[in-house]
Amino acid sequence: MKKAIIIILGVFLPIFLIGSVLGNTRPNLIKMDTNILRNLSHAPSQMIQQEWISYLNSWHNEVKITFEYSRIDIEVPQIDHMVYFEYHDGEWLEMFRAYADYNAHGYITHLYAQMEVAPSEYMNIVEINVEYNSQNHLTTFEGYQMGDDGLELNYAMDIQYNNWHDMIIYQYVCYPEDEWEADLKQTFELDNQNRIASITIYYAEPGTQDWYMGDKIDTIYRPEDTSSSVDFIEYMSKMMPILYLFGDDTSSFGMVDEELWSYWEDNTWIPYEKYVHEYNSLLQNTEKTEYYPSYPSWEQCYRELMTYDDHGNLTQITGEDYRYDNWFPEFRVMLSYIPWSDVSDELMPAIDKVSLQAYPQPFRDEVNLIAESKAGGAITIDIFNLKGQHVRSFDAASGQNVIWDGKDAHGKTLPASVYLMRANQDGISTNKKLIKLK
Repeated sequence: MKKAIIIILGVFLPIFLIGSVLGNTRPNLIKMDTNILRNLSHAPSQMIQQEWISYLNSWHNEVKITFEYSRIDIEVPQIDHMVYFEYHDGEWLEMFRAYADYNAHGYITHLYAQMEVAPSEYMNIVEINVEYNSQNHLTTFEGYQMGDDGLELNYAMDIQYNNWHDMIIYQYVCYPEDEWEADLKQTFELDNQNRIASITIYYAEPGTQDWYMGDKIDTIYRPEDTSSSVDFIEYMSKMMPILYLFGDDTSSFGMVDEELWSYWEDNTWIPYEKYVHEYNSLLQNTEKTEYYPSYPSWEQCYRELMTYDDHGNLTQITGEDYRYDNWFPEFRVMLSYIPWSDVSDELMPAIDKVSLQAYPQPFRDEVNLIAESKAGGAITIDIFNLKGQHVRSFDAASGQNVIWDGKDAHGKTLPASVYLMRANQDGISTNKKLIKLK
């Protein structure tokens, strides 16, 4: 029996991928509940994770992430880039930077992480492309990781919507000879308030599409909860850039009382894990405790304690293990914020800039280019090589999909290299890097 991964909650994190590229044996960041970033009154500016060293009886720094913004609005902070540090020998060392591109509606379309490999020379080590439907709901997710031949596609996910409030999620893996097959899917059952009452996870044997039931998550909500699956879909689609960092491996969304995880065996569901949530008088989630079965009852094994500031922003999460009838600290995460008013008004014009999408990235034969602006109208797309020489040009309407076949204006196939895509409208331009493989 294998524990299911709830893909929609951002389990496939850039941090996990980057950790494997750097040779780490485990992700450096803990995974936190998706609800903590709902209705923030301030913009997150910094996150620090510390590990508890029991024999020293003190906390020690592990990881720090800082956030810089290209746009701030009341509902969602739009992150320009995040800087990831690790603590070594008494100082913070920058490991990489992650940048995000957005479409004209403020939804992330491209996320990439760069590592400095030489002075002023950077290399992309992870790239993620995201697509949405006309309602701006997430439909496609592709992850690239550094391999022997450069960035290689090693993960994909599709979401199919049955209607405006229900969906099926497919996870794809790559088998030998570059054949992609769906090996996991998730179906959702809603309650009478259109909340996600249960998620069933199915698996498929390699080379087949014969699905069998594997795991299920049942959710019980508090009476005060007013969320719905529509809120879940819209929130997850909008918050993708932040949730890549603060992912969680449970399905909770809204004011959850309890989540029960079960696996299918001998024609019955067998519980193997549950989470119980506690709330304060302000209905803030202050404790989340994990239990494992110790028949005929349950035994607590792990918990997270949450604290908030006077504005309702989460400021600290402390993870504790239960051993020998006592709770022992393991790690803590501390978050800092800045008020919206502290973000310079000079950032606001970025809302109207031309946004760019390019997929797949990297590409071999063809790449789809999309330039969008809130103003609409015509946009010019130019392609340059690393020498700054102009090699191709396209005239497109805002939001139009343009296919570049990797050739110059004379029909000559261009070599594998890095190219610059520039979109221009009325003197406002935006650049994006394109990677062409052999």
